[in-house]
Amino acid sequence: IDPDPATGCAVKRRAQTFAPTMLASFPAVDGINTIVVGTPGATGLSPERWRQIVLHEHFHQYQTTAEAYYQAALDLDLHGGDQTGMWMLNYPFPYDDPDAGEGARALADAALAALDAGPDGFDAAFARYAEARAAFLASVSDADAGYYEKQVWNEGLARWTEIELARLSVTREGFEAVADTLERELREELRTLDLAAQRRVAFYPLGAAEGELLTRAGVDWRSTYLAQLFEVQPYFEAAR
Repeated sequence: IDPDPATGCAVKRRAQTFAPTMLASFPAVDGINTIVVGTPGATGLSPERWRQIVLHEHFHQYQTTAEAYYQAALDLDLHGGDQTGMWMLNYPFPYDDPDAGEGARALADAALAALDAGPDGFDAAFARYAEARAAFLASVSDADAGYYEKQVWNEGLARWTEIELARLSVTREGFEAVADTLERELREELRTLDLAAQRRVAFYPLGAAEGELLTRAGVDWRSTYLAQLFEVQPYFEAAR
């Protein structure tokens, strides 16, 4: 097929395999990490919101450019023998444990306080979040802490990148309100965070908040992001 007129990229087609409502990236085509996404109409999203999700999925593609990505994921030893990769979604984190739930709720509250802190109060609020984070990781097993780290590194920081890219697009017509909407949604997710009800998805807003707090604290986490796979805690320790 002729190249796409907008991008100049080659276009190939095949019979539909996946549902038109999908919004994901995974090794879907010949083992290549591929974005599988329906149209805005099929997914029920506005063109602006659809674009942000595609950028989120592009960030997942970027993550897997790290040469050690897949081996490092296996080296976490969280897969329980599952070689399909589904353990990344189905890992038995203690979502229903009341102590873990309270710890996650404390993290969300501390994140909100730090996000809303002014310049004079940010350092103290950031320190309180870092303390709450360390306490949360210490309250669960090493394996569970490793799973949390992977999820906030993988999904949470992808969510933060989605928000940051929206901020960089505010001058484009039609995208002026996207960044404000995403930031408002993040705060609402933190306000209503419930580990037992939301399970793994609760780690998305927590990780996005962590990306924002580290950036505001002046931690250059992005320069070593692909070299420090599945770890975020060292960035908080470096900020002390």
